[in-house]
Amino acid sequence: MAWVAPITFVAGTPPTAAEINSMLYTNMLETMPGLATQRGQFFVTSGVNSIVARTIGQDNRTSADGPITVTSTSYGNGTGAISHALCTVTVTTGISALAIWNSQANISHSTDSNQKGFTSVAITGDTTVAASDNYAQSIEVDSTEPFGVFGASMPGSLMAHYFTGLTAGSNTFTLKYRVRVAGEGFDTFYGQSLAVIPF
Repeated sequence: MAWVAPITFVAGTPPTAAEINSMLYTNMLETMPGLATQRGQFFVTSGVNSIVARTIGQDNRTSADGPITVTSTSYGNGTGAISHALCTVTVTTGISALAIWNSQANISHSTDSNQKGFTSVAITGDTTVAASDNYAQSIEVDSTEPFGVFGASMPGSLMAHYFTGLTAGSNTFTLKYRVRVAGEGFDTFYGQSLAVIPF
């Protein structure tokens, strides 16, 4: 159904049953109570006189799920207990969505003075977007610090990116990982979380 523009009432001319059904019944089904299908939904405009229900998606992994070890300078899944069960959120989106994520890392390196790990987001489904440093959380350890030569456990800051130009439909957001320098250490990521607010 779609919202129907109301007619102009004329004095002395009662509306027909069809007109009342169109303006009241049909339009009431296009309100938020009429469109809500589950608890926790919110609504966004999808066009002129049109709203749609959206559901926030979230996923997380704890240290008990096991680590992800990353040695590659290209974004990927890494290896380890949950490398094939990364934080993944599938939601129905319009043309934009806000992704918010965080992870912690154990950073270890040999000779590089500033080993760094990156966590970004890739999108698949009706939209394809590669993970990128342009919207990546970065965690760095400096070997000039006393703990640097042995590695360190570093909490990551919360990262958010507003994705635009999406193809409306079912889109899957997945955390991806990489390191800055190959062959000079590794990052072990754990405690990941990902939330996606679709618009």
